[in-house]
Amino acid sequence: MKYIQFVVLVLSVFGGHVQAQNLWGAEAVTGQGEGQFDAEFIQTGDPNSLDIEGWTALSVYDSGGGVMPGNAYWTRNLAGYSQGAYWGGTTPINSPSQANGVALFDSDFLDNGGVAGNFGLGTSPSVHKGELISPVFDLTGNTDKRILLKFYSFYRDFQIDSLSIAFSTDNGFSWGPEVDYRPYQSSLIEGFVYVPFPDDTLTGVADLTQVRFKFVFDGDYYFALVDDVTVFINDTIFENGFESTAP
Repeated sequence: MKYIQFVVLVLSVFGGHVQAQNLWGAEAVTGQGEGQFDAEFIQTGDPNSLDIEGWTALSVYDSGGGVMPGNAYWTRNLAGYSQGAYWGGTTPINSPSQANGVALFDSDFLDNGGVAGNFGLGTSPSVHKGELISPVFDLTGNTDKRILLKFYSFYRDFQIDSLSIAFSTDNGFSWGPEVDYRPYQSSLIEGFVYVPFPDDTLTGVADLTQVRFKFVFDGDYYFALVDDVTVFINDTIFENGFESTAP
């Protein structure tokens, strides 16, 4: 019922016609397990050392760029909530596959190790930047089509500079512009987010056999949780939006 209500809302507000095709991830035939984060991430500080079949957690820097690559890692989390000293919430997020694992950038915990007053003494002092990069997947046959990412999301913002997604068609060698998804979802309101990539993401790209996307956290406290990720190709128009899970 909530999904039906959301679609009606999108149609009435934006006047768009929804016709989305799920190609990879939690709601697709290919990549279901990966889209549900059912396996551990590979951690690295080398952007040229990305896992082909699983998720790569890439640390970019700690301490406002003073330490590179540092230890700013997204992690696979089974609890479903932040473990930082200043969150205190112990209720798991309500994503469909939360029990399989969720992706978490726990800025609070990384900075203080879960100890109040322990600022900058955790494994990755903030401000820090970490990226979570998807496995490689194939979108052959979809050149020039629009692309959309749907994922379950919950975050708490203090001084986050960027909480974004980005897309690559060349195995992560180069990336399109980062799209910050906070305009589509408010802090501390959990639910599914529908974020469109720039319209020209697949324009003129003949070889779509080595596609990736990534999540980016760059900033200072508190956390970002994502789960149940699906890539959609839209033959017509799918407007961006947010589907809350609030009662």
